[in-house]
Amino acid sequence: MDRFEAEVYEPSRQRRQALLDQFGDGQLDEAELPKDVLTTLLRNQDSLELPPDVMKREICFYLQAGAHSTANAFTHTVDDLLAWGSRHPEDLDRARSSISFVQRGMHESLRLNPASPMAYRSPLADVTLSDGTFLPTGVLVVLDLEAANRDESLFGTDAGEYNPHREVADGIPRWGMSFGAGTHACIGAELDGGLEIDPDRADGEQLFGTVAVMAHAFLRAGGRQDPDDPPELDPGSTRTHYGRYPVVF
Repeated sequence: MDRFEAEVYEPSRQRRQALLDQFGDGQLDEAELPKDVLTTLLRNQDSLELPPDVMKREICFYLQAGAHSTANAFTHTVDDLLAWGSRHPEDLDRARSSISFVQRGMHESLRLNPASPMAYRSPLADVTLSDGTFLPTGVLVVLDLEAANRDESLFGTDAGEYNPHREVADGIPRWGMSFGAGTHACIGAELDGGLEIDPDRADGEQLFGTVAVMAHAFLRAGGRQDPDDPPELDPGSTRTHYGRYPVVF
């Protein structure tokens, strides 16, 4: 974080602030301002009362969410579909030809491998939950997303296993709570995961998501694990993140 702030964030912030000052003095047109998150935050930091550390944290988060978590979801999707396909070769053929099936597999991978296994909330006022639990103002609430995503009452008795053919009840997202929910739902959910699968939606209105598009392109091109160079987990993470995933075509 310290290196990121010194080498990337602070130079970027200073450059954008200088451009905003020129814009405020009438030296620049609005079209000449960068169209990015940091510029938007700087333009609104006074009205939104954004402390400097909040803006820095948001930029770090967008870097992580926009790159690392997407790459991780892509690798898990490919790995899960290849492993499933080794036992069900007809489904691997299906994945190589059908992006709709890849999206189903991707949603299942997201459910079992959420980018963040836990979320934290603190109520701004005393609140009583629907089950009668009382939460006083400011208490730290830990939400176990991995456990929620394996709830057998919602996802079946095999909820802890990967199954791209899994069916869920209406109103239950196939990816579980991996994108969060409500006000704090992931802003990139539709970009990464596409729209919830709906067999009644017209083909031209389908949105499969970046991860499914990439995974389908990889599989369609004949991608598979390198048999002579197995994948390796990232030794610097306690989560199931791959540090290396060699492939061949």
